[in-house]
Amino acid sequence: MRILQTLAKIPRALRPRSPPAYSVASTQEDVLKEFEVSKEDLKLAYLSHPIVNRAIHFRADLIVARGFSLEFSDDTTKEIITEFLRDMKLNSPIHADLKTMIRNACIDCDVFGNAFYHLIPNKARTKIVKLAPLHPVDVDFQRDSVGTILLDSTGEPKGYVFRGGTKEER
Repeated sequence: MRILQTLAKIPRALRPRSPPAYSVASTQEDVLKEFEVSKEDLKLAYLSHPIVNRAIHFRADLIVARGFSLEFSDDTTKEIITEFLRDMKLNSPIHADLKTMIRNACIDCDVFGNAFYHLIPNKARTKIVKLAPLHPVDVDFQRDSVGTILLDSTGEPKGYVFRGGTKEER
């Protein structure tokens, strides 16, 4: 009987231990400081863990799967938006439509917490003809020398900063 008990312990000893789970409920602002994760860490988790990757893609697919419709208050608005969506699709290298852009924005939001698009105007700069995605790792809030987000008089972030290139190039 002792042999069976000893053998039963082997799988438990070989099984990797799961990391501890944390639940935090506090009104203190600094309580989550030790749990901060960088955008690069989030990207690594998304790219290297198949379950995380699949869950994010599954959620994005659920959001856009049923489709959607746009409602307009007047015909002029409808004409402007319809023309913009047509131009956007024609100017995209992969002919991405609004559904694809929303799906990709959902993925960026789930992975990095934000999604950003660059508004590209026509040559005359009279209208926006294209939305180009910006990688969330390269976009951040304007910050002071300490790293605090700069806010305007209403408490909103003052602006954003785009940092192209690798970390070493910056």
